[in-house]
Amino acid sequence: MEKVLFSSNAIGSILVECYKNGRKLETGGILIGPESHKNVITDVVVSSIHADRESSFYYQNERDVKFLNKELRKFQLKGYEHKGNFHSHPTGMFNLSQGDIDTSLNMLRSPSYKLNNNLIMCIVTESNQNVDMPIFSYIVSQDDNNDPVVKQVASKMLPRHCIIECLECI
Repeated sequence: MEKVLFSSNAIGSILVECYKNGRKLETGGILIGPESHKNVITDVVVSSIHADRESSFYYQNERDVKFLNKELRKFQLKGYEHKGNFHSHPTGMFNLSQGDIDTSLNMLRSPSYKLNNNLIMCIVTESNQNVDMPIFSYIVSQDDNNDPVVKQVASKMLPRHCIIECLECI
């Protein structure tokens, strides 16, 4: 099974964001990683206070996207890029919704994202699945007909400094 390697810092930031309000509101942000490695996530940027959040809805509106892009540019100056998104789902909903897939396709088809047909999407939710942590990772791409291909992938975690020091070994 293909895998996504996360830094422990990134996993910690994702879980803190998704659990800080007692899971009453959906929330999320973007995944950041080195340009040289497509399935490595070292950092995250959580959405701003401007994102639309409800008990079963999360949306990166225009003000939030401006904030996220401003933060992303700081990483891009250091050789990092946007790899995908994470967000919380209601308990038990660990798959990507049709809205998530549609959003993924829009991002993959947009030249401004430069995702090279590889978008990492992470869902944070409680589940009865036998998992080590409540993060479900997917890679979304397009086939030759531009239809979505969604693959669930394993999530692995290492300290950020280990990932940075050993990028050429990964």
